[in-house]
Amino acid sequence: MGTNREARMINASLSKANRAGKVFCIVFSCAAAFSALFAILFFVLQVVVGESVFSDPALAVGAIYSLVETAVMFAVYVLCARLAYDVSRGMTPFCKVQVKRITRAGWLMLAFTLLGLVWDPITSPILASSSSLAVGFEGGQDSIDFHINFGALVATGAFFLFSYILNYGKTLQELADETA
Repeated sequence: MGTNREARMINASLSKANRAGKVFCIVFSCAAAFSALFAILFFVLQVVVGESVFSDPALAVGAIYSLVETAVMFAVYVLCARLAYDVSRGMTPFCKVQVKRITRAGWLMLAFTLLGLVWDPITSPILASSSSLAVGFEGGQDSIDFHINFGALVATGAFFLFSYILNYGKTLQELADETA
């Protein structure tokens, strides 16, 4: 394979990555801004209406869960936007910084998923979610339900898989740089 052909293939690949990075940077930044706006509007409405959702314990539990979910998603969107921004500037995604960002996003999603196992049974009478499934065990009169948010669980797996792929690419890039 000729050096010119290899250089053209690399440049074409980087050009596509740069364009995709710009688009995803905008998408994730908008999602983060929307999450922040949601949280701000929630608190502003509490002040304007005068009645706090926190005065009713059942609504307070649901509101806190919603705010925790918003905070987790905000952090994940920011991490993804930073990765996309770096890629849009021509930086390689196969570096330690990007692996750490995506791994952090995976850990955040895992923590949120595990929190949901405890929190969802409390909030399930209040909140309805199309991405959760209740799996129950019944023993006599008492039953135990585990509410699993499969959307968050799949996202967690995808983030960890993506971080392993980036780490593998980082390792290959380091090996290629050593042989050059």
